[in-house]
Amino acid sequence: MKRLINIITNKFLWITIITLGFFYWANYYINMTSVVKQEVVAPKLKIARDLFGIDFPSPDWGWVVGEDGLIVHTKDQGQNWVVQQNDVIANLVSVHFFNTKKGFAVGASGTLLATEDSGNTWEKKSTETDAFLNDISFPTHENGFVVAERGLILFTEDSGVTWQQNNSLFEDALPWMVPELKSIYFASPESGWIVGEFGTVLSTVDGGKSWNKKDLGTDDTLYDVNFFDRDNGYIVGVQGILLATEDGGQTWHKDKTYKRNSDLYKIIYRDQKAKTPVYIAGRGEFIFKPNENARFRSVMVESFDIRYTWIYGVAFVDTTHAYAVGKSGLILHITRGEGDVWGELDYNLRLN
Repeated sequence: MKRLINIITNKFLWITIITLGFFYWANYYINMTSVVKQEVVAPKLKIARDLFGIDFPSPDWGWVVGEDGLIVHTKDQGQNWVVQQNDVIANLVSVHFFNTKKGFAVGASGTLLATEDSGNTWEKKSTETDAFLNDISFPTHENGFVVAERGLILFTEDSGVTWQQNNSLFEDALPWMVPELKSIYFASPESGWIVGEFGTVLSTVDGGKSWNKKDLGTDDTLYDVNFFDRDNGYIVGVQGILLATEDGGQTWHKDKTYKRNSDLYKIIYRDQKAKTPVYIAGRGEFIFKPNENARFRSVMVESFDIRYTWIYGVAFVDTTHAYAVGKSGLILHITRGEGDVWGELDYNLRLN
């Protein structure tokens, strides 16, 4: 009996028992709350389709188009994307918005969509063609152009209400030599450029009323063209084609600061009013030139190997906010600096 009383009154023993009990209870509580949190927090839904075109008419509002008629929209700088329903199943590859209300998207099977209400509804415009429409540009609010396969150019003079065809540029060419036109860019309302298959380069100085053919000495496919002022610009294409001009496109030369042979799809400038930096995206490639006298070098992409994918669309909102889209729902954004370091965007997709 005395021994039992000693055990009961031993304060050190009770301190040990209480301490062990506290740690057991704390561990049990942590495990239970962790389970609850795991059950409550649902994983973010991601886009699974390939993405081709992107446009941000404002710092917060943007649109991305892609595979099988996909159109997604954000109002919060890309943190959440909402699928905008339409009746199209064709791939959409280019998107252009005048503002947060009015925009256009183009793609396969002659598809040209228009919206006047921020994409809540999309209207399919008559193009009278089933050609693949590759790119859209509006040098002015009234005048717009779409370039397509079969050497076709669509144009509007009424802000996209109606569209007409210009297919006379290659009417003398053999059918198998008519190029697919890939990209169109206007440096000003009068000065514009088109590039495409078979080394095709077209230029205009009268706002697209007439187009002149340029011979750059290549028969390879050219994917994109962009100028940062009247004189200086780049053209990119398959197998590492990277051509530069400093005289308004009168002469072009190979930029020797890029020596790899990856297909290059898109050119964009961080600040269109500034000469540099220029960014170029492609298959397994994302490079930039930080200033006029520097060499092209790879963008640093955090926690992602860019070599095994491709980027097709890039949009700069301002000097520190930009997005790039590509294969299998890939969306990148600037994570540090003014475009030196990028990473995958941690976004969430909502179906409506």
